[in-house]
Amino acid sequence: MKIAGTKSWVGALFVVLIVSLSAGLSANEGAAQSFRFDIPAGSLGTALAAFHSVTGARVGIDPTLAASLSSPGVSGVFTASRALDQLLSGTGLIARLTSANTFSVEIRVSSEHVDVTAATTSYRIEGSATATKTLTPLRDIPQTLNVIPRDLLIDQGAQSIGAAMK
Repeated sequence: MKIAGTKSWVGALFVVLIVSLSAGLSANEGAAQSFRFDIPAGSLGTALAAFHSVTGARVGIDPTLAASLSSPGVSGVFTASRALDQLLSGTGLIARLTSANTFSVEIRVSSEHVDVTAATTSYRIEGSATATKTLTPLRDIPQTLNVIPRDLLIDQGAQSIGAAMK
């Protein structure tokens, strides 16, 4: 069974397909459009204003944050996204494309870790001078005596015997 006008229907479909593909390619080319940048290092707010004047792209950032940070600047031919990444390098911020020609600036989350180490102080006494003024091992001293190391007293900040015994 042959449908009348099949050739014209296929031809029309082909034209629509070609137009759609070319529109998609031109949209992608617009997203990857390169610009010539010559933005010097300085205030991030000033650098973002210069970025906007070159690209026309809007960058959403808190003005007080932008004024308090500095940018290394950017010089050369880059896409808007790449140039903005370079403007934000070293600030702890990243840019994310939220819609056509609009960027949102966010805090960069890093996965760094911190190792915490400390020297341990032993409060153990190896020997003690007794009433006989001899070096006697602790195991030979009567058990009714409590020996409190000097380091423990210092660490506790004890000012009296009562405070030392707590």
